[in-house]
Amino acid sequence: MGLTDLFRRETPQERIRMYKRQLDRTCRDLDRERNKLSTQERKIMMEMKKMAKQDQVDAVRIMARDLVRTRKYNQKMYRMRTQIQGVSLRMQTMQSSAQMADAMKGVTKAMRSMNKKMNIPEVQKIMREFEKQNEMMGMKEDMMNDAVDEFRTKVGVTDTALPQKSTETQGETDEELDARLAALKASMK
Repeated sequence: MGLTDLFRRETPQERIRMYKRQLDRTCRDLDRERNKLSTQERKIMMEMKKMAKQDQVDAVRIMARDLVRTRKYNQKMYRMRTQIQGVSLRMQTMQSSAQMADAMKGVTKAMRSMNKKMNIPEVQKIMREFEKQNEMMGMKEDMMNDAVDEFRTKVGVTDTALPQKSTETQGETDEELDARLAALKASMK
């Protein structure tokens, strides 16, 4: 630990981490104490049985009070551990909320800078130009299709006279190919 660490303030995350460690340590201590009480309870029960067999009623009565007291302490330990776990969970929730708020702050800054950089009139102009060029391309495509259709009607070529993909890959003879070629030449005259 350096000299600068003495005068440095702890961040909230560091404080939460430190408190969480303390709470976890306390929970472990409570568990240890509870285990001791459970062991003591078993010993008292065994001692009570032993005294009952020896017919020492007064000693059994005193041990019964001690047993009741031990069980109450054990229940208190359970309650305290549950409360400590609840506090630890609340601290974890607060830390998660703080992290989410920091993330939202960063996202907000990024969105603000993007909004400043985005020029709405420029984007609208680009979109209008895109729409115009897209429309022109569609019109040119329609004109080309019309010209091809017009050429086909002048020449007299129909879709049925155009060569189609053959479904047969083998078995076509030279005679069939010659007949199809002659039919195509005749339709073009």
